Amino acid sequence: MVNTLQASRYDFSAIEVQRQVLYSLVDQVYHGMEPLKESTTDSFLRLQEKHTNVRGEAGTHYQTKFTHLIGYAAGYYSYLWSRVYSTNLWDKLFESDPLSREAGELLRHRLLAHGGAKDPAEMLEEMLGPGYDAVDPLMKRFENSKLN
Repeated sequence: MVNTLQASRYDFSAIEVQRQVLYSLVDQVYHGMEPLKESTTDSFLRLQEKHTNVRGEAGTHYQTKFTHLIGYAAGYYSYLWSRVYSTNLWDKLFESDPLSREAGELLRHRLLAHGGAKDPAEMLEEMLGPGYDAVDPLMKRFENSKLN
């Protein structure tokens, strides 16, 4: 029973990713540089129809209770990118030994110690190597039903 429960953790993970993509797109549309040519309700439903397998119901106005649209100013997509980068860092540093002190110290000194004083893209390249494939490790996990 425990094994079944643990395995179910990955059920519907594709729908979760689609939902995150939808919210990111909605955030970009609502906070973008171009004014909307349609109502916010229409744009939400249109994006949901185009980018997910879950169909929206006209008149439900889901976006009115999605509080993350307020205060993000077109930054909701960062949730998806944080999953991409954390997967890359995990694979490179911790997958073989999650409790590696050496890997932890490397992460601490090369990435965390700088706070906001250093360009994040430069730090990730230092950690992961030049030309790393940012999205591929996450997609491989997703394909293998190991999306965390």
